Formats: sequence, structure tokens, C-alpha cells
Amino acid sequence: MTDAGAGPDAAIQASLNRTAEQYDAVPYTAIPFSRLQPSRLGAVAGLLGMKAAPAATARTLEIGCATGGHIIPLAARCPGAQFVGLDVSAAQIAQANERVARLGLKNIEFQARSLTELGPADGVFDYIVCHGVYSWIPQAVREALMRVVGERLSPEGIAVISFNVLPGWRLFQVVRDSMILHAGEIDSHEQRSAQTRRLFDLMEKHGAPDSTYGGVWRREARRMADLPNFYLAHELFEENNTPCTFRDFMKEAGRNGLAYLGETRPLGNIPENSSEGRAAIIRELSGNELLATEQYIDIVTGRTFRESLLIHANRAPLVDRSLDDSRLDGLHLLTTATLEVKDAPGGGCTVRDGDTEIDVNDPFVASRLRAIMARSPASSSLDELAPAGACTAEQRENLASVLMNFVCRGMLDVTSEAVVCQNRAGDRPRVWPLAASDAAARLDRTATLRHTLFDLTPFAQFVAPLLDGEHGRAEIVERLAADALAGKTTMRDAKGPVTDPARVRELCGTMLDRQIEALAAAGLLVG
Repeated sequence: MTDAGAGPDAAIQASLNRTAEQYDAVPYTAIPFSRLQPSRLGAVAGLLGMKAAPAATARTLEIGCATGGHIIPLAARCPGAQFVGLDVSAAQIAQANERVARLGLKNIEFQARSLTELGPADGVFDYIVCHGVYSWIPQAVREALMRVVGERLSPEGIAVISFNVLPGWRLFQVVRDSMILHAGEIDSHEQRSAQTRRLFDLMEKHGAPDSTYGGVWRREARRMADLPNFYLAHELFEENNTPCTFRDFMKEAGRNGLAYLGETRPLGNIPENSSEGRAAIIRELSGNELLATEQYIDIVTGRTFRESLLIHANRAPLVDRSLDDSRLDGLHLLTTATLEVKDAPGGGCTVRDGDTEIDVNDPFVASRLRAIMARSPASSSLDELAPAGACTAEQRENLASVLMNFVCRGMLDVTSEAVVCQNRAGDRPRVWPLAASDAAARLDRTATLRHTLFDLTPFAQFVAPLLDGEHGRAEIVERLAADALAGKTTMRDAKGPVTDPARVRELCGTMLDRQIEALAAAGLLVG
């Protein structure tokens, strides 16, 4: 880069330097995003008939990795894979490296540098993840990002880039504009956050009623009020925050030899998931052309955020969007957090997820759906649910059809790699070592084997390292009770503090059982 004032390169470098300073001052605590892990990206590609590198041995790059909260757990789960994290903030990279050193991981590397510096010496990657970056960088850096993705993506690679989408995101601009006017000139991050929360409170209570402006403000104020200060600092006060249309995003991708594959959530690509009336309008206006359909989905539904999958343009003719049921072969199914399966008369069941409810009258299919729930949080495959010789070909086909319908509706998730965990504790429960290490380090959060976020309460921080497969329940209860009876902790029930040894042990046992149950339900217990 040249000296400041010498041209566009200097302006870009100056902007990157300011971004680095902002994140050094207020590090962004990165978290695991289940939809952005290679096994989920590869599974979506599989649904569309595309080959993808096995996640267990793939090479993955994350651009804008922050403190590494997304890829560090992946490296722990996939020792045969390789991971590289890139970020302009040296402070965030330092935090990531501290966690990697504590965990003893050898298959992950973090680099404090700009994406604009990536070149042939960095090799190619089977998966490139760029989340929360595209909308927050200058146009010239956006162009560099697309160039880098086009050059550094392996021949069968998949990239995912998230961005704020117009026209829907335009409504949220009022919040950012207002916050910059209200607190943008405050230098102290703590004072700025305090003023931000004060305005949230005022606008939720006193925003113009019965108006679009007031409605947007109230919804956003409620949504963002409980979010951490670091999120507010970067979401609202970044130098760059520029949404774009899907059409413009794809023009930039096309100029760099990239083509559209889909979204991380298959349901987002199916107009009929919105409503039949909307679907008819979208398909009429778009002429059923792929990119036009996607643009009209944004217009009609008001979508505000995308997580778009890109591939090399020469592979685009190979994509098959028929979503044939046979595509589930070799993939693994995961329940969503809100999925429910209720028994119905005649051996059937009712499946509910949010506002979606589907009756399943086929007793065999219903029994397999119950089996999926019984196996959760571990994954289930079609071969596990309907093994050869245990059902007829027709039963298997019917099951596959129902499961694909649920995947397309977002009621089941797919992954290319099995999620193996225990949903029952056993005599000597064992927590996934990454989570146990994070708990011992007193981190507030960790990742599950499903690559979701798990909050570590003070009690979980204490208990998780003890669940090492070596200690039985009785031993751990005695350890907890000893601390309570020694005054290191206080046990309470409805009547107040408890000091009776027998009652203390009873309460410790109850708390331990509940904690183990929560760990098991989240996907944190291993065999």
C-alpha cells in the first residue's frame, strides 16, 4: 500500500486500519454458526446434486474470523481437516490463539491480516466462510473479496457470504441513522453503549404509535436491547454498513467467475414455503428464471439478510434443483430446537415446528419420526431409520419423501457428517473435551457437537470439567456438597439457605442431574 493521500489504495488501507482499531478496542466475540459449518454447506450442495469435499478432511478459510468462535470448535471436531482464520484485528487473533493453545489444536492457524493480501501462496480452500463482513467493508474491498473467493476456491469448493439485503433491510436503516445522530460522536465505547440502550428504551416506550417508523423502531429496540455491547458497537457504529440487492451481489460474483448455488437454509429458495399466492406472483414476475426468482423473493417477502452459497461458474450447469428424495442417501438429519412429534390415533403422528403443523398418517413413517426424536440431539440417517431388510422399498421411499418435505420446510436440518453424541448420561458421564476446557477456563459460552451455542453458567463452569468419564455421580455430588458445607458455595431451597448435610447433598444431586440433562439435550455428552 502507498502512503496516505497517495491514491485509492491508501484510502482502502486507511479504512482497514480504522476497522482494525475498532475491533482491537471492542473485540467481537465470535460464536459457532451451525448453518455455516462445512458439513452443513456440503449437505445443501448434496441436496442440489453437487459434489463437495468431505468436511472431515477439507481445507476451510474463514474471512473475518474475529476471536475464532466459529472455526475453533470445528477444528476440535475434525482433526483431519485444516482451518485458517483471517482478521484485521490483532487483538482478536490473539484471543483466538490463546484458546487454540489451551485446547492443544494443531490443525488451525490464525492470521492478523487483510483479505486483500490473500494470494497464490495461500493455496486453495474447499470451503470459504465470510460472515458479517461483506456489508461492512468499502466497495473496493468488496470487489477484492469476490476476486479472492474466485481465485482461492478449490474446483469443487463452496463459499458462503452473508450480507444485508435490499430492499427489505432499508427499514432497519432508521435505527442505525438515529443511533449515529444520537451517540456517534461519543468516543467512549462504554458511554456510547449506555446512550444506545437509553435511546432503545425511550423509543420502545415513546416511538410514534400506529406508524411504520414507530413499529420498526419498537421491534428493533426489543430485539437489540438484550444484545451485548460489542454487537451494538459493530452493528450500529461501523464506518461502513452498506446493504445491497441480491442482483448487484450476483453481478459482482459473476464478474469473478462465480455462480449462485443457494442459501444455507433450503427453505429460503422455495417460494411456495411463503404461500401459494406469493409463489405464483414470484414465479410470474420472474419468468421462473433463477436469479430473477431470488430477487423477487426478496421484494415480496422483505427478506433482510442472506447467507448465499457460491460455486465456480463452470459448475452451474451441473446443479439440479429438483430436490429428488434420493438425495437424502448419505446425508444425516438433525431436529430443530422447536420440533415436536405428537402421537395421533391409528399409529400416526402430528409434527409441529413453530406455526407449521403436518399430520403423518403412515404408521411406519410416524414410527421413524419418533425414532429421530429419540436419537436427538444426535443425527439420524435414512439407512439408520430404514435399514435394508427391515422395511419394504415402498416404506423407505415414503419415508424419504416425507423427510425431504420436512427438510424443504426447514423442519429438519441436513449435514454431510454424522453428529455423534449421547442423550443419556450413564454412570460416568463425559463432556466433550472442548466444552470441558472452556468451562474450566471460565468462558461464558462454548460450542456443542451440533455446532450450536451453549451458555456456561457458573455452575456449569464448575461441573463440566468434573464430567470426565472417570467420576461417578456420587463422587461429584460429594464434591459439590463438600464445597457447600465448607462455605465456598451456598445452597438454597424455598425456605432459604440450607446447612443440613443430608439436605445439602439432596440439593446438590438435583442440581447436578438437571445440569447433566441440559448438557445431554444440547449435544455435549460423548461416549
